[in-house]
Amino acid sequence: MKLKTTIILSAIILPVALIFMSNAGGAIAGVSGSVGDGGAKCTGCHSDATDANPAKTALSITDAQIISTNIPQEGYEPLQTYQITIGSNGVNMAVVASKYGFQLSAENSSGTKKGTFVAGSGTKLAGSNITHNGAYIGATPQWVFNWTAPASGTGNVVFTTAIIAANGSGSNGDKILTATISIAENISLSVHQKELANFSVFPNPVNENFVLNYSLQNSDRVVVSLFDMNGKEITKLVNENQAAGNYHLLLSPEVEAGTYILKVSAGDQLSHQKLFIQQ
Repeated sequence: MKLKTTIILSAIILPVALIFMSNAGGAIAGVSGSVGDGGAKCTGCHSDATDANPAKTALSITDAQIISTNIPQEGYEPLQTYQITIGSNGVNMAVVASKYGFQLSAENSSGTKKGTFVAGSGTKLAGSNITHNGAYIGATPQWVFNWTAPASGTGNVVFTTAIIAANGSGSNGDKILTATISIAENISLSVHQKELANFSVFPNPVNENFVLNYSLQNSDRVVVSLFDMNGKEITKLVNENQAAGNYHLLLSPEVEAGTYILKVSAGDQLSHQKLFIQQ
């Protein structure tokens, strides 16, 4: 059954904000222009920066081109990792500036950060956001990195962008360009996902150890991981090839007390459950 997806070019639902910044070392955290960042952009370092959004129309570049992803039309799958590309999508932006930087944040509608960024070439983490690591010099800026989606039930996530386009003068003439897209959660996965047979966890809450039960009809590689509620992988408990059969694994997660998502995958089968760790 074809699933319905929602992509909204709005800064309200799930802010993932970008900021193209001339600061060669990357921007400080919390200046993505998102709801969670209080709308703060890069004017702290670029106090003279003016609005460059009219340039988007002149260049025929859309928000969805500035923030592009490989997330399916059906929406993101909880705890899965996707590629995000920030930039001009090949559009020549030389008429705007010569140096670029960015900061991106992913949030829910109330401004809470959601998911986890994984830095790639030319990028680095800035708190829960991601930013450039060295100014991009050229007419077609682009940064590529990964984002791991949050746990099930998060709902829409918004990527908002505030791009600083710097002319390199060090005094005035810089511009800020913003963009936002919203990506829906694929809520039908819970209905259509092929789950592991006989999957269960006991006890839950967990004090020190718990038993993970499941069955494999065929030999496959099994990966058992713990994620925090923002979708960040904390640890792998199992990562090995296993033969067909019934399994009862005694596992001891050495993590702080809290609420986690236990994810178990084997080939095209996936099961996950909220796990409460006590100390």
